Amino acid sequence: MIDVEGKYIDASEREHFQTILESEGVVYAFETKWLKADGSQIDISESARAIKDENGEVIYYEGIIEDITDRKKAERALIEAKEKVHASASDTMVARLTHARLFGSDSPYEERSTEEIIEEMKQLKKRYRDHDDHFLFEQHKNDIQLVVFNQGEEPIRGASLTLVLPNHDVFHVATQLPKLPKGRKFIERLPAEQADYPAVSLRDDSIHVSVKLGDIEPGEPTDVFFTPLRVCVGDKLKGRRLGIQYSLFAQNLRSPANGKLRLLL
Repeated sequence: MIDVEGKYIDASEREHFQTILESEGVVYAFETKWLKADGSQIDISESARAIKDENGEVIYYEGIIEDITDRKKAERALIEAKEKVHASASDTMVARLTHARLFGSDSPYEERSTEEIIEEMKQLKKRYRDHDDHFLFEQHKNDIQLVVFNQGEEPIRGASLTLVLPNHDVFHVATQLPKLPKGRKFIERLPAEQADYPAVSLRDDSIHVSVKLGDIEPGEPTDVFFTPLRVCVGDKLKGRRLGIQYSLFAQNLRSPANGKLRLLL
């Protein structure tokens, strides 16, 4: 464990970070400011997990820290740009000024629309996605596997299953298998590996998971996922039951078989 005390510019931020860790067990993308040894300030994003002993006491933290100084500068520049647009109604000039702040003064008068700058902001945020996915869905993943059992006498033909899970701030579901770390970079997995992972769609208020099952023979338990669904669950939800709505579709079913499952986290 690295002792980070003294690096926080605002000591109360460290206390807030520890409070979240101790109450929820995991912190994702906690942003704050650090003071480096050379006296310069940087913006950081921390993702960490509290490791507890058998009595439930925190013994140490583990996680990753990312330098997001460039991203925060870009965000502040965009905010200033929006304010100036509102004040002056001159999109072109503000776009030029913002471009100069984001990308230097080599070509400060290149024509750039507000929409282009917003898109560049999205790209900056995507830069850290691989690190976050690796932390959540590789280092601290929980695998979910479900089993279906055909109690009838005939096979269920061409079956597919759709699950609807509630969205929660400490319940994260991987939309795909995380990339593999190699040195300081992340590399793609083989297409066949990704193809075996269930289809996941994140909505504002729910998470949708769908998978094709094929034929389900009677009297034989069948795994729902070829590759288990990967989730990361904070301590705030551990020990609680999560409601999952399901719909089973098949060629020889007149209507979908609907129901609800309870998943103990």
